[in-house]
Amino acid sequence: MKANESRFRAGVLGVALTATLLAPALSAAPSVDPEADRIFKAACQYLSDAKSFGVKVEVWKDLVLPSGQKLQITRALEVQEQRPGRLHIEEHSSRGDRGFWYQDKSLVMLDRTMNLYGVMEVPATLDQAMDAVEERFGIEIPLGDVLVSDPYHNVMDGVETADNLGKVTLLGVVCDHLAFTSPNADCQIWIADGGRPLLKKMVIRFKNETGAPEVTQLFSDWDLVNPISESVFAFTPPEGAEKVVVDPNKPEAAAEDTAPEKK
Repeated sequence: MKANESRFRAGVLGVALTATLLAPALSAAPSVDPEADRIFKAACQYLSDAKSFGVKVEVWKDLVLPSGQKLQITRALEVQEQRPGRLHIEEHSSRGDRGFWYQDKSLVMLDRTMNLYGVMEVPATLDQAMDAVEERFGIEIPLGDVLVSDPYHNVMDGVETADNLGKVTLLGVVCDHLAFTSPNADCQIWIADGGRPLLKKMVIRFKNETGAPEVTQLFSDWDLVNPISESVFAFTPPEGAEKVVVDPNKPEAAAEDTAPEKK
C-alpha cells in the first residue's frame, strides 16, 4: 500500500509540475507592447504627414543557394516621393541599374544596363499602383512598406507581437529598437529618437522561406524639407533606348535575386 501510495503521489506531482511548466506556453497570446506601438505609430505618422521626401537606402539581401550557402547581395536606392501620386526611384547594383518613374496613372521602368524601358498603365494613387504592378506584371516596387500612405496599418495588420527593446546608438544616432513578429516574417526596426523619428535601419527575416533569408536596409540622408523639382518625376528616354512591351501577369525577374553564374 505504501509503495502504491508513493507512486500515486509521484504521479500527481509529475502531472502538476508538467501543467505548471506548460501553462505559460498554453496561455501565451499575441501581445503588442503599448510603448513599441506608440513609437512606431508616431514615426509612421511623421513620415505620412510629409508632403514629399527624399531618402537614400543601402540594401543587403541574403541569397540562399541550393547547397544552403548564403551569399549577400547589395544594392543602393535613391528615393523621391511626392504625395499622393509621384515617385522616382534609382536602383544601383553591381548587376545593373534600374529607374522607376510614377505619375499620372503611368509607371515607367528603365533598365539602364540594357537601355530598355517599359510603360505600364496603373491606378492613380501610389498605394493602388504598387499593388497593381505586382499583381498584373509581377514587378515589386522597392520599399513598398515605407512608400505607402499609411505604413503603420500596412505593417501592423499582420503583426502578432511587438516589443520595445530600449534605446541604442546606431551610427552615432540614438534610436529606439523595436522588434515585431508575424506569421511569415520577423522584423527589427531602429527609429531615431527625438523630434524627427525617422527610420534608420530595418532587418526583415523571412522565416518560412528556405534558409530563412534576411534583408537589411540602412536609411540615410532623409530630406522632408526641400521641395522636389517637377522634372524629377518626368521620364525622358535615354538616347538610343528601346521601348518594350511589358506583358501583364508575366513576372519580371530581378537581376539581384538570381544566383551568380559559375565560371
